[in-house]
Amino acid sequence: MKDPTRSEALARLRINNTLQELGWRLDAEESKKANVSLEGDLRSSRDRKRLGRLRPDYTLYAEDSDVPIGIIEAKRPNHPRMEDALKQSIKYAKRLGHPHMVVFASDGNITFSTHVSGRPLTINGVGVQELLPPPHVEKLAENPAWYQGKIIKNTEDLIRIFKQAGNDLRQDGVEAGMPSLREFCLVLFVKIMSEKGKALPGCRWEDLTATRGKNLLVTYRRIVNDYTEHYGDIFSKVQIRRAQTLEKVVEDINDLDFSQSSLDVKGGAYEHFLSHYCSGHKSELGQYFTPRHITRMMAQLLTLNPDDTIYDPFCGTGGMLVACYSLIHNQIKKTDYRKLKKLRGQTLYGRDITGSASQLAKMNMVILGDGHSNITREDSLNSPVKHKYSKVITNIPFNLKNPEIATAELYGDTVTNANTLCVKHCLLSIKHGGQAAIILPENIAYAENYQYLRNYIRDNSSIRAVIRLPRAVFTSYTAARTFILLLEGVWTDHTETFPITTIDNDGWSSAKKREPIPGNEIPTILGCADNLAKHYPTRDATTPCFKFFEESQTEHAGTDKTWSLRELIHLITEKTTLDPNETYFEPRLSALTNTVAPVGKQGRLGRNIRTKEKILTKPGDLIIAKLHTQSGNGLFAFSDREYVATSQIVAEVNEQIVSKEYLKYALRKILPTLEKDDLVGRETYSEEEILSVRIPKPTPRLAKAFKSFEKKHREIEDDLLAVIQAEEAKLPWPRKD
Repeated sequence: MKDPTRSEALARLRINNTLQELGWRLDAEESKKANVSLEGDLRSSRDRKRLGRLRPDYTLYAEDSDVPIGIIEAKRPNHPRMEDALKQSIKYAKRLGHPHMVVFASDGNITFSTHVSGRPLTINGVGVQELLPPPHVEKLAENPAWYQGKIIKNTEDLIRIFKQAGNDLRQDGVEAGMPSLREFCLVLFVKIMSEKGKALPGCRWEDLTATRGKNLLVTYRRIVNDYTEHYGDIFSKVQIRRAQTLEKVVEDINDLDFSQSSLDVKGGAYEHFLSHYCSGHKSELGQYFTPRHITRMMAQLLTLNPDDTIYDPFCGTGGMLVACYSLIHNQIKKTDYRKLKKLRGQTLYGRDITGSASQLAKMNMVILGDGHSNITREDSLNSPVKHKYSKVITNIPFNLKNPEIATAELYGDTVTNANTLCVKHCLLSIKHGGQAAIILPENIAYAENYQYLRNYIRDNSSIRAVIRLPRAVFTSYTAARTFILLLEGVWTDHTETFPITTIDNDGWSSAKKREPIPGNEIPTILGCADNLAKHYPTRDATTPCFKFFEESQTEHAGTDKTWSLRELIHLITEKTTLDPNETYFEPRLSALTNTVAPVGKQGRLGRNIRTKEKILTKPGDLIIAKLHTQSGNGLFAFSDREYVATSQIVAEVNEQIVSKEYLKYALRKILPTLEKDDLVGRETYSEEEILSVRIPKPTPRLAKAFKSFEKKHREIEDDLLAVIQAEEAKLPWPRKD
């Protein structure tokens, strides 16, 4: 059994190291110069009197003042009630009576924060999840929503600056998209390296700002060459041709101030530029960029330590490796040069198939403290790794084009589904007993075509938890619902039961323009990270039809409460040879009225239809389109005549089980929800996914709703019929009976 006092001592040691790294002074021998008071050592008798017998673990003070600006409550690693610790810090701060204070609860690895007023702490719109240097704490104590820099007043200003620089580069002939982004980030890199005091000789930011005209372009090219010689293939050839363009870009970012940023905040500012730009350029990068608060949560859920080797096979610009670097760096004493050297050169490994993204990842790692040498441009799927790393953390590229059979054979498999191979690549790369945190599209958890993958995961690892993420996490790129798959004991254990939970509030609004909001559920999950199964419902993984969760498509999921659509229909698959001289019509489905009409007025001759064998519908057949994900509407109807089915599903309803009217009602209610809960970023759904849709059985409540629905639509139809008959009566020719 772990000794809690020893564990808390370890947490305090880590917190001490972090505070000293950030510039706080804890030296007891120079207590008059210290700006941190440890437990029982409050500076003023007034504060001691206000707290009575209570004593915060750490009290942070403004420079040369006895006015407290922050409280830190320390808890042992993986303490199950970190939120309570934060409340305790707030209690101390309120007892002290100072309105301008920030409070933290930390175990040396995971940190929660808030303002004494209860408002969340944000820097440039990014939530604070780490301890901060003195200037940051002072700023946040005065204003919980603080924006750095002289000209950055809000996030919109930051984006505006970035867009302006991009426009300047495009006018100089630098291609829009990734080339423009890379060129801009290179200039930004020079500035941040200079502010960190890591600039190479003759490569300071001041060397650019002090030069104009052609000499500026010459100086910039020399700086890029010097960095290229020192760091290798991080940079590409300079594409800026006109000195005026470079002058504008330098001017655009000259007032941005990163000088007081901590490691994480500085990396966060850099990531902020990348994520806001890349939200509109998913196709160029082939993947989705994971928000920093999610990558940090994933890194915190893994039990990272300085002896780890960490791998991201689809690393993009390196955001997940950045989070891991920062967490491990905080565990190492700044005088432990052996561990620091290992962290920089033998801990973090990443691959990305896109050269531009891997270059940006290397830049990112150099800014944070190096570790770039193990990031390579490589197609991970075609280069499997076996049992090399202790931890894997990644967001797989969703729904890549299925690779060739030869790629699947590299994994001893014939399955060519790209998502499946991405997950297998991750597992195979992990050492026996290792861990993983992987973001996956939600349909992997329940779709029939992923049954093999789920069994593979269950049989070769222990699922520590499944954590479903809010839709808005990737709102800039896709409406896909996603989840984090946490694994441990890879290759040494198997799954029997596992906890599952859903994060509805990740601290950010669900609007397209995401803003910080109260009620963040991530701290609750991190607070019980050591035993998630104790705090969240568990699922059985021992059944042959193992699924991560059943209710993803309807709240009534379960064989006793629902049917699958497959159970209610008979698919029509028999094809008819078309008459080359016969006219055929294709169906156009309306999602608004769930009716069908011919495409075009003239139809097409059989000889003009590409495939001479087609499924022909007959009146009463159910036609379902493979839904277009941009609209998410329920595209289905019952046929009123013969149509040539193109890519639609055609079926007869088994009316011994369910009426057509009830199925129509159910599909109208359920098919649109695919867009809300199960969208996976493709243009269409597969037939298997549609047939797996769960149809709730008509409980009394549903039956009542159905009758109301049916009556309403019957009244509409009757009214329309009356109008049509009245209008037909006015026609000058006889009506046909």
